[in-house]
Amino acid sequence: MLDYNKFSKDQLIEELEKANNIIQKQEIELRELREAYDKLLLQYDNKAQKALRDAYNTFVDKKEKLKDDELIINEAEHKASENKRGRKTGGTNFSTNLKPSRTIVLKPEETLCPKCGEVLIEAGEDQTIKIIRHPASYEAVLVISKKYTCPNKECNYIVQNLNDDAFPHSPVTPSVVADVLNTKYGLGVPLDRYSKYLISQGINISTQNLSNYVIRAAHKLEPLYNSIKNELVNNKAQVIHVDETTLKVLDVNDRQNCYMFVYTTSFYDNQVYLYEFSPTRKTDKTAVLLKGYNGYLVCDKYSGYNCFSDQLRGVQRCLAHARRYFYDIVKTLKSSEKKESKAYQVVLQMAKIFEVEASYKKNHYTIEKIVEERNSKEYQRMVDDLHDLIWGINPASGSLLEKAVNYAKKSWDEFFVYRNWGYLEPTNNIAERAVKPFVIGRKNFLFSKTENGAQSSGVIYSIIQTARANGLVIDRYLEYVLSNIDKENIDNLLPWSKNLPVYLKLNINKK
Repeated sequence: MLDYNKFSKDQLIEELEKANNIIQKQEIELRELREAYDKLLLQYDNKAQKALRDAYNTFVDKKEKLKDDELIINEAEHKASENKRGRKTGGTNFSTNLKPSRTIVLKPEETLCPKCGEVLIEAGEDQTIKIIRHPASYEAVLVISKKYTCPNKECNYIVQNLNDDAFPHSPVTPSVVADVLNTKYGLGVPLDRYSKYLISQGINISTQNLSNYVIRAAHKLEPLYNSIKNELVNNKAQVIHVDETTLKVLDVNDRQNCYMFVYTTSFYDNQVYLYEFSPTRKTDKTAVLLKGYNGYLVCDKYSGYNCFSDQLRGVQRCLAHARRYFYDIVKTLKSSEKKESKAYQVVLQMAKIFEVEASYKKNHYTIEKIVEERNSKEYQRMVDDLHDLIWGINPASGSLLEKAVNYAKKSWDEFFVYRNWGYLEPTNNIAERAVKPFVIGRKNFLFSKTENGAQSSGVIYSIIQTARANGLVIDRYLEYVLSNIDKENIDNLLPWSKNLPVYLKLNINKK
């Protein structure tokens, strides 16, 4: 045991520094171990939560499905944590793919101990990643475009260089218009709010002018829209999903609601989300779109799609819609009533089918393997058990159960077309998810003033949602397309093109 009373002041400082160095080294090692532990724990939590979400979403109505960032908490754990504040020690509630561009070192202003006057020495540090927002900046550039004319008045020849201006004789550029489109159609912010924001930045552009720029941009983007449509109709899997939702258009007479039809490719193709406006719910435009197409159509039981049964290889009706009728009954029952409920038994049996279908993607089955599994004796037994359950129900006349049973019986064969084509799915969830961005945006802009505006919305939604589904940064991609669409091959601008610049991809900084 050292007798520190015999040490000189310099010796004490030296020993203290040695001790501090040991402590700092141990703190670094401990922090590294803790970070490694937190990383492993976070990976485990994410995988566990994903598994719970997948299982939960298999059983519930689409309105109740959890998003990727929503958690499922065990009821007992939830009650135990209700009285605890903050996060657990060593945990984290923030993550980012951004790498720190600079380091700020903060040191205390005091250099001497206020108690004894000794010089303070370093004893450790805390590290925190801080996110700093740099507001969008706008630059005004004066562009002078010289005009030249032939001195011979009979020629009447005038030449002018507009420098490939995407929006000639207007103050906006592709970067501004890309931000307008992304703000309205990507983020759901109405144009009048965006106009007020620009005015606050000293840029006086009215809502009407913004609307005009949107329509001009949509016209300019039509070639890209048509190429995306062509990809949809000629997809390799020969599967198209379709759904529709309402839209009010003020200048369309005698109709309270118009419609926006949404078409998507399957899980196995280039991801295409195509939005097409229709003044009615009739499938006339769908017929035009599908002219020459002889694949499969996945849809709900809307009678407008009945006309395609003879034209196409098959029409797959959404099995989740059939389940929804039974689930609407189940969710009104008490726990004690479920065991005796026929509707509950049907829901559980359908859940078995959905769970097996989910396992095919999880285990990366080939198309051939999927078809083989779907036609196995075990799979057939699940379908037969579901059939026997539904046909064994004798519901009361006029009841919800009767409605559910009749819905299932009427299209029974069309619910199982998917079993003979591995690219098909038993549900139309892909299209229904594609409808959601439009529905969310509609809650903000409420209606379209003109039919032309509604059609433009369809073009822009198609390009934005298709780009998002293919992992692109929306505003960067729109700016790039608007800047190059008049001088670049359209195929090179498609969201899945390998010729797109790398910086358009998510998580890659623009240089």
